[in-house]
Amino acid sequence: MIEGLSIGLLSWKAHETLRRTLESYARARLAANAAEFKVFFNEISDADRALAAEFGVECCGDRRNLGIWGGMDACAKALSGDVVLLLQNDCPVVASPEETTRYLEEGVRLIRDGKADMIRLRHRFNQGDGISFRRFYGYWPVHEVDPRAAKYFDPQLPPDAGRDTLRRRLLRLVRPFGARRRVIAAIHLEAHPEQVYPQWISREGDYFLVDSEIVNFSEQPLLISKSLYLSLSDWCRAHPRHRRINGAPVMEHALNSRWWRGRHFKVGFCDEGVFTHNRFDDSWRPEHAAFNAAISEEKR
Repeated sequence: MIEGLSIGLLSWKAHETLRRTLESYARARLAANAAEFKVFFNEISDADRALAAEFGVECCGDRRNLGIWGGMDACAKALSGDVVLLLQNDCPVVASPEETTRYLEEGVRLIRDGKADMIRLRHRFNQGDGISFRRFYGYWPVHEVDPRAAKYFDPQLPPDAGRDTLRRRLLRLVRPFGARRRVIAAIHLEAHPEQVYPQWISREGDYFLVDSEIVNFSEQPLLISKSLYLSLSDWCRAHPRHRRINGAPVMEHALNSRWWRGRHFKVGFCDEGVFTHNRFDDSWRPEHAAFNAAISEEKR
């Protein structure tokens, strides 16, 4: 058990997805790594409580649907640890119990030692969503593709991928902001991104540490000190954005800002990873890259 670590999982309906996710946590012995594990339910129901009880996990919630941001805030506040792992019901574990423990222990250590501000524990290759490198190829050449990348997706390298062409150099010169924003794709493609982009990416044990200048904030799945998470949320509420998803504001949109990039937070990425993204009830949007038409056909 990692002292001071609390794990919170946000869920809203989608019981089949939650069930399969909790089954993956049981196989990986995820809860054994933390002093506390709770499921927070938006619009909590008797069915929610029964499912949590089936897996022997503590639950709490709100009768209202607080949305993802509001639910994540409530989930974080319900946890007592100084470091929290914030999850959602569509974040199953794809790592072994040993890998899960190793990544969590090292991630907490990096945060407590001040080497990382937050850790994104999603698998570097087994993303669960489609990945497009088209814009990355427009600005940057490819040096060495990590052989593990081809196991999960086809990078679809263009014929000139290995050459730093005049066009690429000119685009980086005239569109420096766009070029910087594309570098993060190298985390999922290059064998040694810390060697190719040392100004933004470094290596510390099993983790890459990435400057927030080139990577947006994401809350899925997130290992972070509770105090930093809540302070980031407070900043976002003080600087709202007009963009909404299903009528609700989104923390990621608010933090995708000049302020975030200028703070140069260190965001950790696993060499491989612990979690993926999967909605087992197939509640993806049909246009989503992970939509499984076969599952939808089975339902008919």
